[in-house]
Amino acid sequence: AAVGLIGGAMVGMTGVGAGSVIAALLLVAYPGLSPQLIVGSATAQAVVMKLFGVWARRHMKLGEMRLGLSMAAGAAPLAVAGAFVSHGLHADVLRPILAGVLGVVGATLVAQAAHRWGTGKQVAVADHDPSAIRVGFVGTLVGFVAGLTSIGTGTLFVSALAGPLRVDAHRAVAAALVAGLMTLVISAVTHIALGHTNAALIAGTC
Repeated sequence: AAVGLIGGAMVGMTGVGAGSVIAALLLVAYPGLSPQLIVGSATAQAVVMKLFGVWARRHMKLGEMRLGLSMAAGAAPLAVAGAFVSHGLHADVLRPILAGVLGVVGATLVAQAAHRWGTGKQVAVADHDPSAIRVGFVGTLVGFVAGLTSIGTGTLFVSALAGPLRVDAHRAVAAALVAGLMTLVISAVTHIALGHTNAALIAGTC
C-alpha cells in the first residue's frame, strides 16, 4: 500500500511512476519474488493509476487526445511483443534487465533536468504538434520496453514529448497518460493471460 501511495502521487503530478517507481520499489521490497510477477502486477495496477490520472486531467482541456492516441497506436503492439519476450526469459536474466532499464530511465530524467538547469531555459515549445507518424514511431520504441518491464509509459513518453517532440509540458503529461493507459491495458491483458500477475500485489499497490 505504501508503494502504491508513493507511485500514485507521482503519477498524478507528473505522469511518471506507474511502472518505474512501483516496479523498483517492489523489486526492493520482495527480492525473492519472480520478476515476471513484479512486471505483470506493476503493469496491471498501473492501468488503474493511469485511469485516475486521465480522468483527473480531462477537465483541463489540454487537447492531448490526438497525441495520446497516436503514441498508443505505435506502442500497444510492441507492448504485447515485450510481454511475450518477458515470459520466455529466465528470472536471472529479466531481473538485471529491469535494473538496467530503471537506470537508463533515471539517467534520462537527470540528464534532461541538468540540461535545463545548465542552460537556464526550458525546451522551446513547437508552434504545432508533431505529426502522428512521428509520435507513433516514438511510441513503438517505448512500447516494447513497457511490455517487457512495465517501465516507460510515463517516464519515456513524457520525456520524448516534452523533449525532442517539443510539446508543452502539461500537454505532454496529459498525452502520456492517455497513451500509457491504452498501452498498459493491452499489455496487462497479455501478462494476465501469461500468468504474470499476483492479486495481492495489484490490490495492495492500487
